[in-house]
Amino acid sequence: MQPDLVLTYQRWIDDAEYDLLSSIAPTVVIGDGDTGWREHFEETAAAVGYDEAAAEILSDVDERFDQARAAVDGLPLSALAITPGPLLRAYTDDSTALTDVLTQLGAQFLPTDVPDTDGAGRITLSMERLDELAGDVLVLFQTDLIEGELDALAEVQRSPLWSSIPAVGDDSVVTLDRLGYPGALGAGQLATDLEAALQQA
Repeated sequence: MQPDLVLTYQRWIDDAEYDLLSSIAPTVVIGDGDTGWREHFEETAAAVGYDEAAAEILSDVDERFDQARAAVDGLPLSALAITPGPLLRAYTDDSTALTDVLTQLGAQFLPTDVPDTDGAGRITLSMERLDELAGDVLVLFQTDLIEGELDALAEVQRSPLWSSIPAVGDDSVVTLDRLGYPGALGAGQLATDLEAALQQA
């Protein structure tokens, strides 16, 4: 590939040694394992000399956050992704970029403080545990880019147990594309789309 610069996350250094990468081209490690999308964006922009442009983008993101916060701050919500199987995973904290945005907007996850989550702060639910999704709003993080996912969602929604979710009975369900909000620009758009979806729910 003959790159002029290599940008990498710390977790990838564990698989490909820094000395190996830096022998190919100057190598910059983005983040230290605990930083989020904002820090990654700022560090990437700095590495390629676009600090000012990055600051403008983040200013726009912050404006979107401020606008959306009025609709989200303090809102108890549950977030769920249903994938082929079907496999039901509920998000319980800010371990993903998506849920980090929701947390910054002031959302309160239900369930929360759950032991034994996976690396993305999720728990796997059986159909019999759907009532644990007790938030005032249910956010479905789905995508049509994964084969069979929409069929899995439809299968779960046909179950009589689906109505055990309080937000389903209240018709307070919003669906967002979990693969549709990458990076800083995606974070701003997620805030805007969530605000709009809540207003319609």
